[in-house]
Amino acid sequence: MTPLMISNEFIIIVIGMVFLLSLPLLVFLAKTVQNITPYLYMNARLKAKEGRLISKAQLEDMLSAHSLSEISSLLEGTPYGSEMQGLMINNAETVEEVLQKHRTTLYGEIIGMMPAKIRDVFSYLNRELEANTLKSLLRDIHAQKPAEQMDQGLVSTEEFHEETLKRMYESQSIAELVPLLEGTTYEPLMEKVPSYEQTKLLSGFESELDKIVLTKTWQVISSRDDLSMIHDYFATKIDLMNLKVLLRAKRDRLGWDAIASFLLPQGSLYHHAKTSFGEEEDVRGLINSLEGTPFYSSLMEVFPEYEKTSSLVPLEKVVDEFLLKMGWDISVKNPFGAGPLMGFLSLKDAEMRNVRTIAIAKEAQLDHDTIRSLMVSV
Repeated sequence: MTPLMISNEFIIIVIGMVFLLSLPLLVFLAKTVQNITPYLYMNARLKAKEGRLISKAQLEDMLSAHSLSEISSLLEGTPYGSEMQGLMINNAETVEEVLQKHRTTLYGEIIGMMPAKIRDVFSYLNRELEANTLKSLLRDIHAQKPAEQMDQGLVSTEEFHEETLKRMYESQSIAELVPLLEGTTYEPLMEKVPSYEQTKLLSGFESELDKIVLTKTWQVISSRDDLSMIHDYFATKIDLMNLKVLLRAKRDRLGWDAIASFLLPQGSLYHHAKTSFGEEEDVRGLINSLEGTPFYSSLMEVFPEYEKTSSLVPLEKVVDEFLLKMGWDISVKNPFGAGPLMGFLSLKDAEMRNVRTIAIAKEAQLDHDTIRSLMVSV
């Protein structure tokens, strides 16, 4: 065997060893590219939409506005402008109508651009639209608003066909509306009618709608082992929804039996609350029992504000901000895949909440400092 042949064989062996050693890396890179590629179009579109979010300076301008018509003018130059055509913004209710229309259009766009592999998980966006519109419809009927003045923002869906929608908007009472939900995901609302007839409070319906949306979402997410970050997010969302109920119960001195039907059994907080609810005497005791959880320190930080007024607003704001920041953190830590979608939805939720807060507070003639204290940040 000549030296040249030995040299060639040696080179082939080296190349073969390099290939074998690098094979796991090549497989990893191939899988990574395969996982990222379906999200590239959606994430590029979301980045563009993120650039059009209302800025802090624009929010400050709205905060300094002297009237709702001034706020309306400021909104015309934002992505909400297209939903304002044909509407006279003369009260906070009309601003809410604009927000609802914008959310419907936006969610439709997002669902249309997302990869098929996560479309079932994010189908909760459609359920949120249905639930929010049902809440608006319940409020309108409760307030005995004429049919022509109702915000008819719900479009035909798998749950609500055109004829059903027509009958819903023509309903003259809650007792007439709710039976129309029979056979849909929202049929459990029928069980809340007797309580409503007795108390004339809509909280039972609204809480049940939130439970339905989160329960259906949880059923989908818990069956997937490839979306751990979204699983953790919704587990936290359920915990925080339960926490709001528990805070209200402790403030109002309500027993477990009075609130059990408002709670979701998923997440970690429910089981803790079920075994220890009677041990905490008040709101402070409840918050102290949360020591060791991620939201304990934030709640304790604003607890003095609650003690001054007995208003849960500062505590509930902390709860909402925790979830919004969690969505954004997921985006930062997972810049590919579904991470940017979670971040964008959190930023958009914060934006719409702040616009809604400013409009309602301006109509109530609250001062700037009070309005700012009600606004959320991510």
